[in-house]
Amino acid sequence: MTETLTTDLGLVQWGTGTGHCRLRTPEGVTRAQAVRCGQRVDVETAGPAPVRSVAFPPAADTAPPDEVVVNGGRFTLTTVAGVPTASG
Repeated sequence: MTETLTTDLGLVQWGTGTGHCRLRTPEGVTRAQAVRCGQRVDVETAGPAPVRSVAFPPAADTAPPDEVVVNGGRFTLTTVAGVPTASG
């Protein structure tokens, strides 16, 4: 688990499986968990910081997902600086 101080929340996801982190902002701690199942990534957060984006840099044998859902809302996939990124 990683803890960082930030004011804007963007997540990065590599490969498959489940990952989680804890982020500290001036408003408090936000916990985030990303679960990848096939071509879908579900992100759930608890805390004050909203997720603005989820980036998917190249990883061995893993393509970007077709669908990204953050706290029940579907994010739009685009490319930012050459990296597949979902934002909402």
